[in-house]
Amino acid sequence: MNVWLITVGEPLPIDSSNARLMRTGLLARQLLEQGHGVVWWSSAFDHFRKKNREYSESELPLFGTGRLQLLQANPYQKNVSLARLRNHYRLGREFTRLAQQREKPDVVVCSMPTIELSLAAVRYGKKNGIPIVLDIRDLWPDIFLNLAPTVFRPVARALLTPYFLMLEEACRDASAIFGITEEIVEWGVKYSSRPRNHHWDRAFPLAYSHKTPESADVENGFEFWRNLGIVQGHSLKVFSFVGTMGRQLDLSSITEPIRRMVDSDSNLRFVFCGDGERLPELRQRFQDNPAVLLPGRVGFAEIWTLLRMSNAGLIPYKDTEDFRMSIPNKVVEYLSAGAPVISSLSGTTQKLLQENSCGISFFDGRQFTEACSVLAEPQKKAPFSIAATKTYENFFVAEKVYANMISLLEDIASAKEQE
Repeated sequence: MNVWLITVGEPLPIDSSNARLMRTGLLARQLLEQGHGVVWWSSAFDHFRKKNREYSESELPLFGTGRLQLLQANPYQKNVSLARLRNHYRLGREFTRLAQQREKPDVVVCSMPTIELSLAAVRYGKKNGIPIVLDIRDLWPDIFLNLAPTVFRPVARALLTPYFLMLEEACRDASAIFGITEEIVEWGVKYSSRPRNHHWDRAFPLAYSHKTPESADVENGFEFWRNLGIVQGHSLKVFSFVGTMGRQLDLSSITEPIRRMVDSDSNLRFVFCGDGERLPELRQRFQDNPAVLLPGRVGFAEIWTLLRMSNAGLIPYKDTEDFRMSIPNKVVEYLSAGAPVISSLSGTTQKLLQENSCGISFFDGRQFTEACSVLAEPQKKAPFSIAATKTYENFFVAEKVYANMISLLEDIASAKEQE
């Protein structure tokens, strides 16, 4: 079958030689390995680095036989901004314009967000008789409504009415609704105003490919951390965060506990890898504190080696409704490395950690300190690490998860052909 994948906001294989593939990238590669045709529609603007991808051609090779179609749109510097809304509006327009010029696919998988691309994809499918699958990852526009103070939410709801209407149309006219958790599938079905089809409306978790870097890259990764004072097999106790330092970070409950812990134990290290709008604040909070490392954005080999030297991976996020219904990809990445998770999230993530004994949840500074204290001890950490690996292998191996997704996509495409 020929499959279109529509996703912006993920790293692309063209971004660097060691770009970390996420959900759509892993799915695209697996589809191609199984002999299917793939066109990945994405943005010419790099969401993470906040700059345009400079290529003379808008259509590029993807993993050999696939194609990558870049959509032009204006840049933005802040994730919550009018410029970003204009970017999304133009992406939807560009897809609508270019889609009519290409050979029709057998099935389309469109990530939501963005709402604009989701609606454009569904309208394209409805016009051309092609099944469209919405793959819901974030609860837009609900999350924007939740950002407003309670007293102003009725006003915010009115201002967001166009986006709610677009979401309702996209969910209603989609052939199937996928989501990264059962709770998110139910959320999408609610907006579709139809009963759930339990065969086609399915949850497929964010999955991770257990790829090992080349041996030379692994050595370079360990060397990178040695230069920062973190040595493999050393007595240091390392707690790591790897990800975007955006508005979702909740630093209020961990800053003072980290300061107190590193003052009382010279072997503790806290590492925050990544960049984002809150990185300057983080650097200010921990300035002149050598036990807190902020190396910025690092590569795949550096992440791979760091997590294998870590006592735990940190998820210090705000416990908002969208996160309570989700399992962030950072959780899965930590588990794949056998790193227990210390998480501030209730809901689905807390349930995963409790039921599989692969991490500890915290909801205040005292609980955060206690979690770090437990996982700093090798004997107490060991069963959590074993459980982390087992949880990853049971639920989150990309090759298994996306093989199941591809099988269902084949059913959806086949059912349309038989109509």
